[in-house]
Amino acid sequence: MAHMTLANRIGSPLIIGFSFLLLWGLSACQTVNTAVSPPPTLQAAIDGTSYLTNEPVELLQTRPWGNGQLILYRWTDETNTQECLAAAYLTRLNDEWHAHDTAIAPCQDGRGFTAAYTWNSTIEAPFGPPRDTAVFGTSDHGRAVRIVWSDGQVTHVPLQNENGSFLESRPGKWHVERIELLDEDNQLLQIVNL
Repeated sequence: MAHMTLANRIGSPLIIGFSFLLLWGLSACQTVNTAVSPPPTLQAAIDGTSYLTNEPVELLQTRPWGNGQLILYRWTDETNTQECLAAAYLTRLNDEWHAHDTAIAPCQDGRGFTAAYTWNSTIEAPFGPPRDTAVFGTSDHGRAVRIVWSDGQVTHVPLQNENGSFLESRPGKWHVERIELLDEDNQLLQIVNL
């Protein structure tokens, strides 16, 4: 009968443990591409721009728009100092998404309150989508926005809980007087005059 020494007793577990750590370390060195392709609508908007190259883009909202989509997205500029925001009208042609029109809000430092509006181009039905006005933006505070249109109509839009964004559209070509940021009691926090 062989005599068991301390070296014999810990040798097997030590070798097994060392082997496990070596395999774990080698597997950690392998890179796995976990990048997720953006949705086709966002990819179409990105492809339709000259200002987005390698910046990561976040899709904030998507809404139906006739037979197409109206999307809102944001990114950080190439200097990583400013947040930028855009809304894009997308149409489907030959089973592929295409950017019909894109509007960019002024980029700004930080996330504060950003608001803008745009309308789609002059292509009118039946040759293209109907005329439409979109109001969009984000805020890092507040609960809703109140949109005051040039004809006096007022629209109340809650901010999205996940990202503080808002996206509203109205048929026709309209001007927006101002966009007001409101708190949970509908009290005015800030105004963007347009």
